[in-house]
Amino acid sequence: MYKTEYLKKLAQNRADKETARETAFETKLGENLATKQDIAEITSKIEEVKQKFDLNKITYQIQYAKLHERRMSIIEQMYEMVIILNNHLMDYVSPFQSSKSGKQEDFEKEQLDKQTNTFNAYNTLLQFYHTKKLFFDDNVRQKAEELLNLIRSKLLDFTSVERMKSYGVIQAELKEHYEKRHQAGNFISEEFPKLLNSLEKEFQKTIGVE
Repeated sequence: MYKTEYLKKLAQNRADKETARETAFETKLGENLATKQDIAEITSKIEEVKQKFDLNKITYQIQYAKLHERRMSIIEQMYEMVIILNNHLMDYVSPFQSSKSGKQEDFEKEQLDKQTNTFNAYNTLLQFYHTKKLFFDDNVRQKAEELLNLIRSKLLDFTSVERMKSYGVIQAELKEHYEKRHQAGNFISEEFPKLLNSLEKEFQKTIGVE
């Protein structure tokens, strides 16, 4: 009787141990499965973030490309205006002036036309620059404004004789203004090409062709 009870207890102990091992195995298996699910979720989230990052990067590249294209277009337009102004300016301040017909009245009209063309070209460039300067970096703005300010100053000096005459100043009192005109003409002829070349280099840097 005692031996039989002992064997039953021994068998029960073995069964309990086996059950405990099976339970531990199942628990561990569940933990492993949970870990794999977590890894899968993390991997999925990483891929999602990566895709969003790649999309943002592509969006930025497209926006930058469009901005660069816009800036190139603006620089092209502004440079054309600068060259047109340069041509009118050099024609206007040239010391070698003559009428195409040889008549004094035609000469005065032609000079007035040259002045009008120069001032119109300057004002067109000035207005365009002020409405588009947000597309330029500091170096381009500095060069452009230096160029525009000097042209305005020298044009005022170059036309001072005509203004003084319109105010009724007599010929004998115009010597100082003739000297201003002469100096302004020389400055424009000699220094304007240098300023233009400096601005050209900044434009080239901006569009990437230096």
